[in-house]
Amino acid sequence: MLDNGGLKYFFEGDWPSHPPYSIFSAAYRRIGSVSTADCINAAVECFPFQDPHVDRDARRKFMGERYDPERFGVSAWEDCGDDDVWPNLVRYARLYSEEFGLADS
Repeated sequence: MLDNGGLKYFFEGDWPSHPPYSIFSAAYRRIGSVSTADCINAAVECFPFQDPHVDRDARRKFMGERYDPERFGVSAWEDCGDDDVWPNLVRYARLYSEEFGLADS
């Protein structure tokens, strides 16, 4: 999901098995990218219906017709990431390299 084109791209399609978006924000939080996790959560809260992860058409309609980043407080709809996401991911992978089956690097 890293460098995927921002939240609009993230929400436009469906993920296999339709996992709740909290899985993605938890993964970002786990590697230390808290601001990105918070941004995902804030964007999900903008949808005016429950379980947006299961209704691609409703998400697309909302984003195309009614989404106003300033009104909903997510000013970085297109660019939600932080510059530390890659170093955070590398640090996390090194920290848990044995669990991931990675050689020392």
